[in-house]
Amino acid sequence: MIEYIVSQEYARKVVTEESSFSFERGMEEILGIHWMRHIHGGTFFRDVDSIVGELSTKKLRTIAKETWPVFELGVSELLDTVQDEKPIDILQHVKRIMAQATICILLGPTYQNDEDVNRILNISADVAELMGLRRHESRMARKFPRLWRTLTLTKMVLIRLPLDIGPVFARRLWADISSREKRRDPEDETIFSHLVDRYASTSGSVSFLSKLWITILILTVIFGSVHQTAVIIVWVTYFLALHPDCQKSLRDEAESLVRSGMSGSGSEYKALQNAILADSFVREVLRMKGDAVNAVRVAVRDVELAGHRIPKGTPVFPVTYLSNRSPDLISNPDKFDAERWIGTGKSATTTGQDYLAFGLGRWSCPGRFLAVMEIKAWILALVRQADFELHGGRYKVVDAYNITAVPPQGYLLMKRRAGY
Repeated sequence: MIEYIVSQEYARKVVTEESSFSFERGMEEILGIHWMRHIHGGTFFRDVDSIVGELSTKKLRTIAKETWPVFELGVSELLDTVQDEKPIDILQHVKRIMAQATICILLGPTYQNDEDVNRILNISADVAELMGLRRHESRMARKFPRLWRTLTLTKMVLIRLPLDIGPVFARRLWADISSREKRRDPEDETIFSHLVDRYASTSGSVSFLSKLWITILILTVIFGSVHQTAVIIVWVTYFLALHPDCQKSLRDEAESLVRSGMSGSGSEYKALQNAILADSFVREVLRMKGDAVNAVRVAVRDVELAGHRIPKGTPVFPVTYLSNRSPDLISNPDKFDAERWIGTGKSATTTGQDYLAFGLGRWSCPGRFLAVMEIKAWILALVRQADFELHGGRYKVVDAYNITAVPPQGYLLMKRRAGY
């Protein structure tokens, strides 16, 4: 199939003109899940988008209070594993912290145990493979993509996911969904309660198929919360390791925020909002990390673009790199400037043609507000407790085509700071 890539001049048109270009068809194409449009009326992407957006808006203030201790403890436990002068790969540690935070936010206290954390990690890894995020590791995927996709789909849906979810965990999820159907608690802010309220009939009951759909949505949101945020955290940490001056200034910001009453006081949300240097740093890393493409659309009709006719059904990829590094949109765009965005009114969550990290328009990432808050919590907890540098002064880009969802490979040299 022919694919089109477009420069920054046409990026906004492609990602925002829904009458010509479809986000949903684009995601089905790139992930190889065309069959998803035949399930539940083809509402999968719309449902995930609205659910994540609603939960983030509803819980953002309380989430900060709930998760700040998770990141503080997670960094401390990471440092406990560090051996003198031995480089460490932080990816699995970061994923574990994100699994703990995700359970805290979405599932509630009955799931806050090591067994369920491990299960969430396995499910997240399975969904990542199902979505093709490990195709760069497979020679078959490069030479015989259709065969690889069919075999992967079969393996993950029929074998790996059922095994990793397991009958006990599946029954618990089902029981938690069913219990909310019978007893509504206005104080219950778990994803179970939110989705039961959303999909209950006028009589208050939830059908078998709706319960099954709720389960699919829960697993999808868990994957996004764990995998995608962990990938960004690794990128941010490696950039921070390469900029020790930023570690010092961010540490000063972190200590100032903690002294103002951050830990355990209920003011964590406000403190993270006031972490303006951390916010600017995150935005600059996401702009500079080098995404080739992170958005795709499929033409829903024949479209004329820059004098070229793009046939209906054709995938179109805006080149994110060109927008993020455009001298027409950003001054000195190839320079990394951690303080570039301070005082500009543009936060790490503010989308725009010069910053496509979270997309643009109707389909901008709905979870970006939560993700950025978690990333900032990680940064502040990390710089307070540790000094660190990148082993060898470099990292390796594993999949240059999919920097958005595949983390770089590297190792940190870490040391616990005095007093921690």
